[in-house]
Amino acid sequence: MKKINLKGLVTESSHGDENAYEGDYLQYNDVLKIKIGEFISSMDNTSGTVGWDTSHTDVELFATPSWDGNHGWVPFDDSEGNHYGDLDFSKNPKYKGNIKLQKVEYLKAVKSILPKFINNMKKAGEWR
Repeated sequence: MKKINLKGLVTESSHGDENAYEGDYLQYNDVLKIKIGEFISSMDNTSGTVGWDTSHTDVELFATPSWDGNHGWVPFDDSEGNHYGDLDFSKNPKYKGNIKLQKVEYLKAVKSILPKFINNMKKAGEWR
């Protein structure tokens, strides 16, 4: 099977696999308390989102696996309303049930989006 590169995964999507089971795709608890540079992932108990936080800004980058019950779909947005793309594992059958591979691709996506997020925060004067 042809390997899909990351650029092919971070796109607008159809919002995941509506017929999937929770165990088929990455869930929020699979990506909590991970550190990338100065960013750490955490759960917001009120909204149910996974946010990537840093002490440099009060703005959060949201990247919640299987957001809103849409299995396999991860939207990347910040708390200021900027949208950075979507990761949709349901577009390729090789990801279904392979949580380890999904986690690797998820982390690659976060790493590729963080510089854009930082740039946006600096331009908006939200970076300290």
